[in-house]
Amino acid sequence: MNVIAVLDGDKRKEDFAQENKVYCLPFDNVEAALYQYYMEDDFPYRLSEGKGFNGPKDLFNSLRRDRIMSTETINHYLCDRMEEELEEFASILRQFLSQE
Repeated sequence: MNVIAVLDGDKRKEDFAQENKVYCLPFDNVEAALYQYYMEDDFPYRLSEGKGFNGPKDLFNSLRRDRIMSTETINHYLCDRMEEELEEFASILRQFLSQE
């Protein structure tokens, strides 16, 4: 049976993350990465004027709830912005998915 585990990057120092076939994303988590980019002036997606948020997870949920960004759009945006960082991880996934 071919199985791998993919964890948020903030788990990389945990003992279980060192196990065989356990991989971590190259960033702490999707919400934190999105928040980091949202704080840049040129981020192309914005909540409505006056709409606030309380941290990365709330921003992530607000963007999705208000239909400003879908989960798919968020993932594509992060992949585009972090192409180099994700290349090794993508290679691991391609290899895993090509197994028979």
